[in-house]
Amino acid sequence: MHVAEPQPRTKIEVKRIRSAQGTSMTILYSNLPPDAKAGKQQALAPHGGRLLAVLRRRGVSPDAIVDFSNNTDVLAESLTDRLIKTIAPELRHYPETEAPALTAALAAHEGVDPSQILPTHGAAEAILVLLAGLRPRRLLLVGPIFSEYARTANALGISVEIEPLDPDEDFGLTERAVTSILERIAQTNADAVILCSPNNPTGQVYERLPELAAGLTNTTLLLDQAYRDIAMDDDGRSATVARYTDLAAAAGDGVGVACIGSLTKTFACPGLRLGYVVGDAALVDCATGIKPPWSVTALAQEAGTFFLEHKAEYNATRAPLPGLRRELAAAISALPGVARVLPSMTNFLCVRLREGLRPGDVAHALEDRLVLVRDCDDITGMAPGFLRIQVRTAEDNTRLIAALGEVSRSLV
Repeated sequence: MHVAEPQPRTKIEVKRIRSAQGTSMTILYSNLPPDAKAGKQQALAPHGGRLLAVLRRRGVSPDAIVDFSNNTDVLAESLTDRLIKTIAPELRHYPETEAPALTAALAAHEGVDPSQILPTHGAAEAILVLLAGLRPRRLLLVGPIFSEYARTANALGISVEIEPLDPDEDFGLTERAVTSILERIAQTNADAVILCSPNNPTGQVYERLPELAAGLTNTTLLLDQAYRDIAMDDDGRSATVARYTDLAAAAGDGVGVACIGSLTKTFACPGLRLGYVVGDAALVDCATGIKPPWSVTALAQEAGTFFLEHKAEYNATRAPLPGLRRELAAAISALPGVARVLPSMTNFLCVRLREGLRPGDVAHALEDRLVLVRDCDDITGMAPGFLRIQVRTAEDNTRLIAALGEVSRSLV
């Protein structure tokens, strides 16, 4: 494990550009070595869940737009609305920096010691404090993956390599992919590797993660598990997803392991900002040393603890998910302009468009119909030509199908 070292100050030039998703930035690094600079001259993509910005631009009410571009568990919204009304945090005092009650609840949730847990201000802060604390010399991102990893690494001056999975294999972590990742780590001397399972934006669960962990030596494995507690198979059972404890047990010699979780996805409260790190105590200590005090608010601490006490109720709200997902996937597959809907174990679908259709054009046309989806073209390590679509209620899904059918027929 490589501990953070002082880094030379990087000169940067920032250019703002317009994209299908809104305004983004390209950062130009002027004093980096050529190999590091190559991984950093890239647009820093905006994200889905841009409902409020669209409302302002369009001048319409929230009820007028259906947002399929965010990935929170919409089936849990009513339960969260009910529970949050019973919480009355003390706002006259600073929150406890260590968040002891929430830390204990998360430790029980993960089956680890509290010293292996760090609550954070959303998963984005978890990404920042882990990378800033660990400060790998060279980072390998297995794509597609959440764009904040590349963005954060860029900001920290960390050299980034990207290993994209094969779209013709539905971006699965196949035996061939595991071998390719291990070879790429050896070739690039990467001292940290990051994957996302269940994957955003593909919805894939990587069953071969323990095999990958066992093949690593003297590196750090970081896993984004923001959607783990939402993942379900088609029969309504919780998907079998490798947890931190599974990966730590499988890991090879000298391998550090940490995972990132997101309670705001699980409990449908993205405005609350609540994530966490679970991992080796040494890695958690590195991240803790970077994290600002009080970043997890009193409301977030109390709500997160309370929500975890109601896990069984949240699990019950997800019972309709497999059926809704199956019906939505079948309806989208039948539309002109759609080449394939990838199999998913999450609450969203990844849709491959037919050749010649651009996701940005489809997303713009859907926004004109007050329906939002995620154009995946700017996601790190993603092949072109895909949309990500949240699974919502039957009524909302019907509206999406009607709008996407109109757009498909007009653009094909």
